[in-house]
Amino acid sequence: MAQETAACPEEEVHAGSRPPVITVAISDRTMREDFFINDDLIIAGGCNFPGIPASEGGEKRFYKGIYRGLPANDSTLTWTQIGELPVEAAYGVTLSLPHKLIFVGGNHSAGGLSATYSLSLNTTGDAAILDTLPALPFA
Repeated sequence: MAQETAACPEEEVHAGSRPPVITVAISDRTMREDFFINDDLIIAGGCNFPGIPASEGGEKRFYKGIYRGLPANDSTLTWTQIGELPVEAAYGVTLSLPHKLIFVGGNHSAGGLSATYSLSLNTTGDAAILDTLPALPFA
């Protein structure tokens, strides 16, 4: 079920991904922010303007993929999709706790989100475990 790629595919590389800590420039028009669970680099959700930049009228696209990055060599990560968020989302707050991340709110194409989730990994690290937490009172 896991899908591996040598590099995170361009259409899945985007700003506002969760959780914000390490910002990695992937190309001249996309940024990605990442975090760790244990020693696993995790990226989830986000958005970008694929094909046509925002300055030229491009349409923003939101994503819900959850990926795990493992070192393939000194300068390359191999990305494996290990799950999906329940909705396409970006720009939320992320909290780091031992062995898990907490995602709070954010935005998607229809507006704000009030949902909160806990993200952990199964024992082998090849699947995301996403638990729903109490929602915010408003988005």
